[in-house]
Amino acid sequence: MEFIIIGSGTGSPFVLTDEAKDAVLKCGAVFSTERIAYTFKALRSDIKSVPYNELFNSAIGCGCDNVGILVSGDVGFFSGAKSLKARLEKYGSVRLICALSSMQYFFSKIGMSYEDCVFLSAHGRETGIIGAASYNKKVFVLTGGGNCRKILNELDSFNMGFLYAYIGENLSLENERIIQGRVCELKDNDYAELAVILIVNNEAADKSIMFKDSDFIRSTEPLIPMTKEEIRYIILGRLNIKPNFVCCDIGSGTGSVSIEMAKKAYRGMVYSVDKSRDAVLLLKENIKKTGCYNIKPFEGEALDVIKNLPNVDAVFIGGGGKEIKKIIKASFEKNQKAITMVSAVSLETAFRASEAFDELGIKNKEIITVNSSRGRNIGGLTVMKANNPITLISGGGVYDS
Repeated sequence: MEFIIIGSGTGSPFVLTDEAKDAVLKCGAVFSTERIAYTFKALRSDIKSVPYNELFNSAIGCGCDNVGILVSGDVGFFSGAKSLKARLEKYGSVRLICALSSMQYFFSKIGMSYEDCVFLSAHGRETGIIGAASYNKKVFVLTGGGNCRKILNELDSFNMGFLYAYIGENLSLENERIIQGRVCELKDNDYAELAVILIVNNEAADKSIMFKDSDFIRSTEPLIPMTKEEIRYIILGRLNIKPNFVCCDIGSGTGSVSIEMAKKAYRGMVYSVDKSRDAVLLLKENIKKTGCYNIKPFEGEALDVIKNLPNVDAVFIGGGGKEIKKIIKASFEKNQKAITMVSAVSLETAFRASEAFDELGIKNKEIITVNSSRGRNIGGLTVMKANNPITLISGGGVYDS
């Protein structure tokens, strides 16, 4: 028994390859979903329309020697062909026939190349659009199910309404429409179910380069603390943040650690917490300055904010004082597999944090104290001036055995 999974492309029979047309016409039976079956009835009137989740059973049970399955888009681009192929291979040979994807068609219509683009799908999944649009000049999204407006509003809610967007609806069909403009100008429009988006950010942040202290906006009145760059580099190295991580920075201050976390978790999100309104406002300024938008700032007491956050994969606690044990416990209870790190300036905070790790059973606890100095030019000579020593207590997560 042979199964042929055929990409229907952008949705018009006119853009099918000759190989695909030949397969549709010669297969003993062809199955597809209602929309595709209706669109392609002019090519073959007896295409059997079934719900997507019944395509597999219909194909293996039809009794034909060769069966065609028309799927949306191209078989290799966010397609259901992958899972169908894996299941069908137990019942016969499987052949895939490619198609002109909506992505290829769309880029040719707007006259752009896609070789420097990142591709996302919003078909029943989180897109990670905020991080993607922060660190890439072009992001193409298959919206699916009318998610176009939702995606534009999400971008605008993270202060990314200034970005430029191209939207294509019903591509290759009679009612095709392509519009463009700023995200803030397009976010309240209604869009077709079949729509794609291209987000353009010509000022995309470089996630591969760590910032220096001088890259951040500082505040001295009131004094808002910032973790020094030498310490940040160690913190980020030891946290082992993966691209899709959800992170939390407690006591975010100027926001330097939050911003470095955001670049590491470029498909994820960082929740930044500080009880100082001035600190939160300064963080927002630094988000805008650095272009690292996948950060959600929260003003409030850590214990009040943590309980309303989603599960996180990595937690950095740079503030907490006498509440440090309660804060560690609250974040640990959200996700016991999270990587946890505490930065302590005082011996008392370091002791309380270490004790909390032991009481909670956080495995593979490690404690290091970092002493660093910076050269200063005094009278033509370089004199090393010491920074405050910092103690880092870490454990859990990927440190777990």
